[in-house]
Amino acid sequence: LTNIDRARKKTGIIYDADRMNAEAQNALLKTLEEPPPESMILLLSGNAGTLLPTTISRCRSIVLPVSKIVFDFAGAEDLYPLLYKSFTASEDTVVLEQCAANIISIAANLKEEAEKENELQWRNKIDAVKEIDERIAKKMTKSMEDSAAGLYMSKRRMFLGAVQSFYSELFMLSQGIPVSQLPNPEFFKDIDVKMPIDSAKALHAVKISEELLFSFKFPVNEALAIRSFIFNINIES
Repeated sequence: LTNIDRARKKTGIIYDADRMNAEAQNALLKTLEEPPPESMILLLSGNAGTLLPTTISRCRSIVLPVSKIVFDFAGAEDLYPLLYKSFTASEDTVVLEQCAANIISIAANLKEEAEKENELQWRNKIDAVKEIDERIAKKMTKSMEDSAAGLYMSKRRMFLGAVQSFYSELFMLSQGIPVSQLPNPEFFKDIDVKMPIDSAKALHAVKISEELLFSFKFPVNEALAIRSFIFNINIES
């Protein structure tokens, strides 16, 4: 913990906060909820979604992307306009339901996409080996299935990362950063962004996108989680 004393204000900085175990985070909760007067505590993390929900709830999340990440999955270009449309839909439940249904469809297609890509990588090799040794071919088929599951999880993480990054960059827009200076300006190439952007709402969207990422670490009804997420964007924090 580093203390910096400037103008009688103290700032405590915890680097790699996600490395704290549950016991350490629980011990810090009271301090986060009621920090000492004239002080600020910063929890820095490159993987904030792994922090306990109780820790996250006592913090204001500010995501600062510093480099471009390529989000390469089927439906990515359709995803960003849907995320923006749901952000601006307010309490229009018809629009929100349409957005949720389309986003759920993009997420559901990731598994099929992964299986097709994996099949292309493995099938010819397995067929060639099958002519020589059936037992080895069976082992390779099991490896192919495991590889498909791993590829799907990778695409799933990419999808969730795209959601979080979109709202992080929307928040950056709300703070006056031009589209050209964003890590992923392509997010907004097909979107007519209306200014000004409600920065409090954008920050709220960032927070609940982190909660969505955290929820996907456990067995969850993905469609229900995504639908709840889209509707919660328009519920005040």
